[in-house]
Amino acid sequence: MIAGPSAWGWTGASEENVRALASVEYLEALIANPKMRIYVAREDRRIVGFAATRELDAKTVELAGIIVDEYHTGKGVGTALAKKAVDVASRLRYREVTVKTETFNKRAIGFYERNGFAKAGTVTEEVEGKKIDLVVLRRGLQ
Repeated sequence: MIAGPSAWGWTGASEENVRALASVEYLEALIANPKMRIYVAREDRRIVGFAATRELDAKTVELAGIIVDEYHTGKGVGTALAKKAVDVASRLRYREVTVKTETFNKRAIGFYERNGFAKAGTVTEEVEGKKIDLVVLRRGLQ
C-alpha cells in the first residue's frame, strides 16, 4: 500500500479507520467533492487499485493516495494510476502535482521518485493525536 496520512489506509491505520474511510457515507462525500478526482484500476471487472487527487489551489493538485491490492503490487498498477493522475492534471493545466508520504516509507518514496517526483522538504502533521513526519515530493507539469 502506498499512502500518506491524509489518504485512505495510511501506514499504521487501524481497522476502525479503514472501515470509516470505506463507508458508503465517506465515499459518497468524496465522490461528490468537485475538487477531487478518483482513478480506478480494474482487472476482470474487479477493482485492484485506485488513486485520488485533490485540488490545493488553481495551480496545484495533491496526489492524495495510491492504493493497490497486495496481490497486484509490482505489476505496474500503481505506476499506471500515477501516470493517469499526472496526465489529467497536466491536461487540466495544473502546474504541479505534490504528494506526501511518511519519511520512513522508503518504498513509497522510491516509487514516487521513479515516477518523476522529487523531494521538496519535510513536514510534520498530526493524525489522531500522533505526530507523523512526512516527506513532500513534487512534480512539475508543462
